[in-house]
Amino acid sequence: MTGPTRISSVEQPEPFQVTFEGPTGPYRLSFQPDHDEGRFDVVIGDLAVVWKVEVCERTTTGWSLGGMTHGMKGLWGDDYWFEVLFGEDTRAEFGLRGLTRTDFPPA
Repeated sequence: MTGPTRISSVEQPEPFQVTFEGPTGPYRLSFQPDHDEGRFDVVIGDLAVVWKVEVCERTTTGWSLGGMTHGMKGLWGDDYWFEVLFGEDTRAEFGLRGLTRTDFPPA
């Protein structure tokens, strides 16, 4: 697990990268701290987008990073609220009106 860094008034994790398995195949999230709450550089096949982190919180086992996906309507049918839980139980959760799906790193 990564330690904290402070670029802004919000404590953020150090940069990290994680790959998940989603409905359209694997995708990579690369977290970058910034002057706000951080961002994810996202690569899904040939698609590269940025998801802005709007909520960055430390948990008892790591980090919870949430925000809205951007640029996913063509591939996933819509944009979703996301929450990436990074630490002991790494996973990505997506929802519109409640939990829609949970993705995990490949086994």
